[in-house]
Amino acid sequence: MQATTLNDPRVARARLLEERFDVLLIDLVMPGLDGLEVLQGIREEQSLRHLPVVLVSSREDPLKPEQARGLNVRAYLRKPYQLEALVPSLQAAIQTATQKFSRKDLNR
Repeated sequence: MQATTLNDPRVARARLLEERFDVLLIDLVMPGLDGLEVLQGIREEQSLRHLPVVLVSSREDPLKPEQARGLNVRAYLRKPYQLEALVPSLQAAIQTATQKFSRKDLNR
């Protein structure tokens, strides 16, 4: 598994449009940024709406379930989290998205 760190939301959005990523890991609380606003901005791009997301945050209740579904959030990890929990969450998000995409292809 390879990771890319992007700290500027404008740079992140441009890179997401230029390159292929399997999953997004977004912190909801960043210095000077609201991770939810960053995610909503990413979701405005049609080509990025399918990209699975795993959220991390120190917030106890970051999103309502319907809000999470609407933003294609696959998992939420509360800080501090263990690496042993992060990797399986990312892998499950990728696998679920891949299966969903494959089913769409079969139904065409």
